Amino acid sequence: MVYSIIIICSFGLGFLCSNLVKIYLEQVESEKLTNKVNGIYSNLLENIYSNKTVFISRINNTVSIETSIEEEGLLNIMYMMDKKDVAIFKNDKCIYTSELLDDDILDEIISAIDTYHNDNILDTVNMMGLIFSRQDFEKKFNVKVEYLQKNMYGPNQEVSDIDRIKNENENKYNIDDILERITSVGIENLTSDEREFLDNYNN
Repeated sequence: MVYSIIIICSFGLGFLCSNLVKIYLEQVESEKLTNKVNGIYSNLLENIYSNKTVFISRINNTVSIETSIEEEGLLNIMYMMDKKDVAIFKNDKCIYTSELLDDDILDEIISAIDTYHNDNILDTVNMMGLIFSRQDFEKKFNVKVEYLQKNMYGPNQEVSDIDRIKNENENKYNIDDILERITSVGIENLTSDEREFLDNYNN
């Protein structure tokens, strides 16, 4: 009986020790991973500050930049502006997220991206509700935004009746021209259109 109790206690103590060792090893691994993630993101921050990142694109609220980090090679950095999150991709696979990252480092990275890539982030094209960075849009679709704007708002665009009348009146007459005509030919010799313009001008 005593022997059985000793065996049961030994087994229970062994099981308890085994679980404690397992928990300890998991904590050590978690700390190693957290330290590694913070190290990688710190290297990213240094690259942003030393101008070693390249702006790739912005689509809606996701900004993509590229950089190379010694231990990892070429990486694609995805900054989700609306979520205040920064993920690191390698070969189209997410290898790190800012979930384990210290908040101070994350805030500094976001601030640095906003500062160093601000011009490209804000230089956008809104196409049917989708926002693209201008340079990425022009590269992907092989068309200049100025060309699109010119053709979208060119002579073939439908103009409302109000806009058409305004444009006609602004292009046809102005008050200085009418006053000059009155001086040279007299008010009684104005055309009916000129008189109508003058009558409407006072209203």
